[in-house]
Amino acid sequence: MKIEYLSPALAGIRSVIFMIAFFINRSAGFRLVEPTTRREADLK
Repeated sequence: MKIEYLSPALAGIRSVIFMIAFFINRSAGFRLVEPTTRREADLK
């Protein structure tokens, strides 16, 4: 969506946030992040 033409730095920050979210997700339960993962896959 609009994310692509913000800035490359934002993409880096986003991937870091996504990694942290994935890490938390492993403790919290896999179902929470699954929709997010699908959205990420669609964006790429």
